[in-house]
Amino acid sequence: MACSCGTGCLCRCCMKCFLVVMVAALAQCKTVTYNLSVDRVPASPDRYPVIAIRVSGDNYDWEEDRPFPGPTIRAKLGDTLEVTLHNKFETETTSLHFHGLHMKNNPWMDGVADVTQCPIAPMTTFTYTFNVTETGTFWYHAHSGHQYSAGFLGAVVIDYPTPKEDPVRQQFPYTYDQTIILQEWFHEDENSLHYNYRGPYNAFSRRRNWQGSENIFQPNYPWKAHSLLMNGRGDYNCAAINETKKCFNRNPCGSGEQCIRERQPLLRDCRTESYPLDEFKCGGKYARFRLINGAGNVPFKLWIDNHDLIIVARDGIETKPLTVQYIIIPVGQRIDFMVVCNKYQFPLKKYMIYATIAVGYLPEGADNPPILDFVAAHLTYPPGVGEIHPPAFLPAEDPTRTEGSDETFEYKLEPLVETMSPPADERIILLGGEVYSMLPGEPLEEWTINGITHTMPKFAILPHLYLAHASTINECLSNHGVGPMGNERRTNILHLEHGKTYEFILLGVSGQQHPWHLHGYYMDFIAAGRLNRSTDFESLGVDECGFDRPGSVKQSVIDSFPDYKEPAKVLSRGDTFTVPRYGYSIFRVKMDNQGPWLFHCHVGWHLGMGMAMIFSVEKNGSYPGIVEPTVDFPAYMSMALGRRGRDGSFPPINGTSEPLGSAAISSLRGSPILSAFFISSLVSILFAVQQYMK
Repeated sequence: MACSCGTGCLCRCCMKCFLVVMVAALAQCKTVTYNLSVDRVPASPDRYPVIAIRVSGDNYDWEEDRPFPGPTIRAKLGDTLEVTLHNKFETETTSLHFHGLHMKNNPWMDGVADVTQCPIAPMTTFTYTFNVTETGTFWYHAHSGHQYSAGFLGAVVIDYPTPKEDPVRQQFPYTYDQTIILQEWFHEDENSLHYNYRGPYNAFSRRRNWQGSENIFQPNYPWKAHSLLMNGRGDYNCAAINETKKCFNRNPCGSGEQCIRERQPLLRDCRTESYPLDEFKCGGKYARFRLINGAGNVPFKLWIDNHDLIIVARDGIETKPLTVQYIIIPVGQRIDFMVVCNKYQFPLKKYMIYATIAVGYLPEGADNPPILDFVAAHLTYPPGVGEIHPPAFLPAEDPTRTEGSDETFEYKLEPLVETMSPPADERIILLGGEVYSMLPGEPLEEWTINGITHTMPKFAILPHLYLAHASTINECLSNHGVGPMGNERRTNILHLEHGKTYEFILLGVSGQQHPWHLHGYYMDFIAAGRLNRSTDFESLGVDECGFDRPGSVKQSVIDSFPDYKEPAKVLSRGDTFTVPRYGYSIFRVKMDNQGPWLFHCHVGWHLGMGMAMIFSVEKNGSYPGIVEPTVDFPAYMSMALGRRGRDGSFPPINGTSEPLGSAAISSLRGSPILSAFFISSLVSILFAVQQYMK
C-alpha cells in the first residue's frame, strides 16, 4: 500500500516533513545571553542626591544620575536565555527574579532567595539559564530584601518567533515599541525604611485610645514617597523642602502621624535645574507602549493628553482591545497599550504623558492628605520638534481622580479569546490581614495569611532536597512560635497536588488594597469586588479608635460566590492582581508546574512583614518532574559535585529510586548545556510542528 503523511504510518515522506520542521525550528531558536552587574553608587534620580543601586550590562550606557532601570532583556519564544548576574555588592547577598516568566519545570531559575536558591554571595557571579515559554511584557528585579525598591530592576520583552504570529502586531501594525517603568522613590535607603516601619515608633511617647485608658504604640509606615520616577527619572524640588511637614494621621482618633520626613541632603547639593523630560515617539499608524509598575508600594494612574489608550495585553496575555482615557496599574503588573498616531497637524506639537498615584492606594478610614505628586514625559511626532500642546488638565485638576480609585480596573481586561475556566477539584479560602502588637520592643505591625506571618524557610527548599540534607520539604521550614497577637510566625506553605485544579478565594480584611503575585503560573480570575465592612464580616469588637474591627468573612457571603464545581467565565487572566480594600478576588489555577512557588503581596513592606506563602506543587511530597540544576548553582556547587556517583549520576531524592529530575532529563545529568539545549529544542520542535499542522 502506498504510504502518505495522512495515513499515520512512519514513512519517508513523514520523516522528511518532520526533519524539515525540526531544522526550521532549530534555526529559529537560539541562546540569548546577557551580563548584568549590580552595585551601589551616588546618584540623583529625582535631583536629590542618594546612594542608589546601579544595574549595568554589556554595551549599555547608563547615565550618572540614572543608574537604573537596567538594560531591557529581549528574546523570542523558544529561545534559551542565559543571564549572568555579577553581584558587586560588597556586603550584600542578592538574587534575581524574572517576574511573570514561569520557569516551566525549572523552579531553580525562579530567583527567590531562601526558597528556590541560596542567595548569591557578595562579589560572586551566577548564571540563570532557562527556556522561554511565554510571550509579552515582563520585568526582572531582585528578590532579596527590598533591593528592587532601590533600583535593582529592568524590563523583559519576549517576542513571537515571527511578526506574523503576534496577534497584537497583526491587528495594530505599530512603528514604535517603547517601555515605561514607573516607581515611587524615597530619599532614605530601603533597609532604613523597613526597620523604621517595624521598629517601636512612638514607643516612648504616650498616645491614648478612644477611651483614653491605655497607651498605644504606632508603626511608622512609609505612606508617602518623596517623588515618583518614570524610567528612573523624576523631579523633586529641593527648594521646597519642609522638614516639619506632616504626612498621614493614620488613625482618626489619634494625633500620631506616619511620615517619612523631608530633610536637606547630606551627600551633596541638589541639582538646581529640572532634568529634560523624556520623549516617547508616535509615528506611522500606531505606537506600542509596554507599561510596568515597578513600585514597591503604590498603584499608578497614567494618561496621555489628547490621546486615547487602547489596552491590548495584560501580564503578557493578549486581551480584547479596550479603549480608555487612562490606565490603573497595580504594583508588579504590566499593561500593553497602543496609541493611535493621528496628531500630525502642523505645526507639530508635543503632548504630555502624566502618571500619578491612583487614589485607591490610600488607606480607608485614615485622615488622608491629598497626594498630588506626578511624573511626566512627552509624546512627540517625528521629527520630534514643536511646542507643547496645552494639556486639557493638570494632574492636580484631574476630573477623573475619584473615578480613578476603581480598584477592579484590571478585571475589565478580558482575554483575546473568550475562555471558560473548568470546574475546580477543591476550593481554598485565604484570608489576608494584619495584626498589631502593643508591646514595646516587638514588631508593631505584622501581616498574615490565615493567621500566619510568613517567615522564610530555615533552609532553601530546592537545594536542601537536592542534596538530601532534608528528606522531606517540611524539614526545611522555619517555626518561630506564636506572636504576641496570636499570629503564628513560621513558613506558610500550602501543599498542592500536581495536576489538580484549585479555586482560591482571597479575602482582604484590611483598609489597604493589596497587589498579589503568584510565581510560576497564570491565574484565571472569575470574580472580584468590594465587600461591606459593616455587614459582610464577623465582628471582633472595636479597635483602638472605636470602630468595628472586622474578622473573617461571613459564611453566607462565601456561599453567595459561584460554585467552584461548575465552569465559570474568565473575566481576566494574569500573574499579578489586586484585592480591593475589604474586598475579594476569586481565581482558578491548574497546578501543572512542579516546585515551590512563592505567592505574596507585592507591597515590599507587607512581604517583609509576612504577607506571603509558598504554593508547593508536588507529586507524593516531592518534585520528580523538574530538571536538574546547573552545576554552578549558588552555594553548593562543590557539594553537588561531591555527591556524584562513579558514573557521574546523582543519588535519588527521599530515599527512593525516583530522582528529582524526570526520566527524560536524567539521561542528561551533569550536563546543563545539553539539558538546556534538549529542552529548548524540544519546545521549539513542538511549536514548529503545531504551526506546520495549521
